[in-house]
Amino acid sequence: MTHPLIRHPLRLLAGIAFILWWPFRWIWRGWWNGLTAFGKYLLTAFLVAAAASLVSLNIPIFHYSVTMLFLFVGAFFYSRLFCPRLILTANCPRTVKAGEKCTVSAKLQNVNSISGYEIITGFDRAPRHITVLDCDAIAIGGRDSATTELKFIPEERGRYLLGNLNAFTLFPFGLFRRQVNVRNSGPSEISITALPKFHRIEHLDLPFKRKTDEGIKLAERSGQSNEYFGSRDYRPGDSVRRFDHRAWGRLGAPTVREYEMEHRDSSVLFLDTTLPHAATRRRSPQFEAAVSITAALADYLCEQNRLDGCLLCGRRSVHEPGASVTLEDMLEALGIVEHETESGFEPSAAQVVESTSSRFVLVLLAWDEPRRALVKRLLERGARVKVVLVSEEQVNETESREPELLPGNLHPDNLCVTWLHPEKISSGEATSV
Repeated sequence: MTHPLIRHPLRLLAGIAFILWWPFRWIWRGWWNGLTAFGKYLLTAFLVAAAASLVSLNIPIFHYSVTMLFLFVGAFFYSRLFCPRLILTANCPRTVKAGEKCTVSAKLQNVNSISGYEIITGFDRAPRHITVLDCDAIAIGGRDSATTELKFIPEERGRYLLGNLNAFTLFPFGLFRRQVNVRNSGPSEISITALPKFHRIEHLDLPFKRKTDEGIKLAERSGQSNEYFGSRDYRPGDSVRRFDHRAWGRLGAPTVREYEMEHRDSSVLFLDTTLPHAATRRRSPQFEAAVSITAALADYLCEQNRLDGCLLCGRRSVHEPGASVTLEDMLEALGIVEHETESGFEPSAAQVVESTSSRFVLVLLAWDEPRRALVKRLLERGARVKVVLVSEEQVNETESREPELLPGNLHPDNLCVTWLHPEKISSGEATSV
């Protein structure tokens, strides 16, 4: 009677592949994760020597292959038998600028009496676009502690899930990268946000001027400024610092001062995240340049105290109008923003029009009909608009100020359009916008 596997060759091949998959997977992971660079070179030399020694056992190369075999076997079992147990506490920054070096400090506490030598820290599998730099190896005595640092560079902006930070030992001989027994006392997983790279802007041509006196300028440096509104009767819970002693003496009853928050027009910084044409690549150079110039505009406006409103990235509102705006929050939002399809521009435009601000700085990716309609609707409201067009197709000043775009009752100075090529932004030449 014929065996069922013989009658079905595909089942036989699938069974053989399943049996061979596990040792192949173990060898593959051991080659890439378990061996150091020196160990890979030495293992390759051992395999070549072993193949050459098959001709005859009397040639000297056979003795070299046997020596290297005992060296590998001894190092493998020593790293498994004499392995310390560590408690790891990692301290990683929340954000870092893309292309810059990030340092993760780790404190290692040895909980047993076995000393650890050539201890390094690292991630199990570093994500793409993360370049891990060499880490200095340290030694930890029994019941002792030590501190080490791991440095890496995120090549692109985005949010990276780094996973657990582990400790490895290279002892002895630096052949194997053996993971030691580690218990993490901090967060289970480490994540970091790479902020976009940008070059600082030296001059920004805006279609609106700031009309404030020196007193308001000084008040902006310490926060919101309040203006005296009037006095009223004292209520339980009012601060004693707000007592109006003159009115108290005049009326014969406790009186407190009331203040009104001074109103200021907010400037909305808007990033267009809808590409005119579907991008085949994950990151479009045009969109990355738009994100970079938006980060530079946010840095300039925050430094000049001109950004008092919200930052809008496509359909996502990072800050509601009137809320406090910090540069760190805006850069973090720009670090994770992704481009959308063309159909997503209408909700974004509606969100901008609904804003109560009268000053807008728009970073657009095209100068087509939907975007021109958005600018026109803002101008009809009496708003002043600064448009930064990031595109490979140039738009001159005459085309951007065509008569049908500007209503008759608005002055042309309410609109200012600046065209920037993506390569000019990436090279850092766009210092004046």
